[in-house]
Amino acid sequence: MPKLMPEESLSDKLAKIRTWVGARSLEWTSGIRMLQLILITRRSGFLMGGPGTAKSQAIIDLLKCLGGYKRFSLQLTPETTRKDLVGYMSIPKFVKDGVVEYETQDSLVDSDVAHLGELPLGNSATLNGLLSVINEGHIRLGSQTFQTRTVVLGDGNEMPDLVNLTEGDVKRKTLAALFDRLLFRERIRPFVRAEENQRTMLALPVDRTRAVDAPPVSISRDEMDHLTGQVTRMAPINSGSWAEKTIKKFLKLISTLRKNQINISDRRMMWAREALVANAILDGRDLVQDVDFKTVRWWGWLNPSQNRLVLEVLQDLIETGLASCTAEEVAVDKIYQEAVNPDRTWNSPEEKIQEGNKVAAKISDSIRKLLALATRYPDECDEIVAVVSKLRGYNHEVNQRLVGITLDED
Repeated sequence: MPKLMPEESLSDKLAKIRTWVGARSLEWTSGIRMLQLILITRRSGFLMGGPGTAKSQAIIDLLKCLGGYKRFSLQLTPETTRKDLVGYMSIPKFVKDGVVEYETQDSLVDSDVAHLGELPLGNSATLNGLLSVINEGHIRLGSQTFQTRTVVLGDGNEMPDLVNLTEGDVKRKTLAALFDRLLFRERIRPFVRAEENQRTMLALPVDRTRAVDAPPVSISRDEMDHLTGQVTRMAPINSGSWAEKTIKKFLKLISTLRKNQINISDRRMMWAREALVANAILDGRDLVQDVDFKTVRWWGWLNPSQNRLVLEVLQDLIETGLASCTAEEVAVDKIYQEAVNPDRTWNSPEEKIQEGNKVAAKISDSIRKLLALATRYPDECDEIVAVVSKLRGYNHEVNQRLVGITLDED
């Protein structure tokens, strides 16, 4: 077994990987950290976003940085069968000896990490097989039981409603059970490209999956296993990695989410400790701190609609820029939609111009607030600046359609 690198070196290598993947998945650096947390904790995760938002690209790029991993990749459809995932019965052995044995080589069962595209499209039988692999760590095929250590990185355009399940809806109930086992979830916003990011995108190859540029460093499975072992040792609150005040904040966080009808199960609460610990390890720390509570944005919601509430709960625990950014974005979205509503009538051209100036001033004020937030919270700067770019677009349109002027590009 090769000698393991010191934790500090691993932390530096993981930071270099985040930078490299982030340069190829612009305006989404936070989600790349989440993908690394998945690999460290060995808890599976899901990326949700519209077509063309580079969900699969980020996963593919990250997998390029892994050494010694057995990988499995499959795009799910309603016609995908269970054997496509977990293997198939060996017909030659059955014909020769009458023995029912399964071949699992190059299947999900035989892999360390699996990338499953359009996960929600799988049928009930396929998803039940996947559920066994993720939840139990083993799967029974015929008379054989196969142990698994597969981490699933799934993506799709949507995820099922995990709350409002109806009687007899077998597939949705299977999906709900499966997604409850995916600790990490990220909703990727449609791209809002700042001009410098647009220029960077134009310099990238069209098909980045075949790009020849290599990652700056590689993380081996042994090194990642070392970090996973650290998580296991540090996760219990009596491990010495949790200060008493941190424990109280964690319990308050879980309690507040539950009081707001976000029903965090005991299993997810236990797993959530690992998310906080893994985030500390990524930063090269052996003590959980307040900043690690930001991981709640990836494990604290069951449906995307609960995301905003989770950020509000987080804001009551620690200082964070994302909750304020989201609130500002929602407020500006509302006044912008009202201002440019094509069905809105005006009493006079002067009234239209006056309203346009008022809305533009509100948007400009929000942009200034967000830029101040980006400076204050550099680790959230990427996402905040993406919102700023969106609001600048709103401002240009309001001035053009209501006031009758075209602003110079920033």
